[in-house]
Amino acid sequence: MEAYCLMPNHYHLLVRDRTGHASASMRDLNGRYARAFNRRHGRRGPLFDRRFHATPVEDDAHAIDCLRYIALNPAVGRLCARPGDWRWSSHRALCGEVRRPSWLTGQLLGADARAHARYQRLFTDDAQSR
Repeated sequence: MEAYCLMPNHYHLLVRDRTGHASASMRDLNGRYARAFNRRHGRRGPLFDRRFHATPVEDDAHAIDCLRYIALNPAVGRLCARPGDWRWSSHRALCGEVRRPSWLTGQLLGADARAHARYQRLFTDDAQSR
C-alpha cells in the first residue's frame, strides 16, 4: 500500500493491484473491517453504503496527485487544519514523523533517505498552487 486515509464515512487507499482481483480483495477488506468494527463498537450492519470505486492510476504524475489528494482529504473536509493533524492516515508516516507500519510500502517516491523530504515537498505552497 502506498497511502491511506480513513474518513468518518469512507476511506481512500492507493494500492498496487498486482493480482487483478481488486473486487474480491476489497470485498474481503470491507467485510473483515466491518465485522471487527461492529464487534468492537457493539453495532451491526454495513459500515459503508456503496461498493468501492477504483480509479486506475495512469502514470507517476497521476499517482503523485493521488498521494496529495488522499493526504489533504481530511483538511479539505474541515476535519483538521493540516494533513499531519489527522491521525488516521499515512501522511505522518510518509513524512517520517511517526514509524511506518510494515504494510505501508510508501515506495512511490523512493526508498532512500530522501523519500520523506520528497513527500513533504508535495505539500509546500508551490505544490498546492498547481
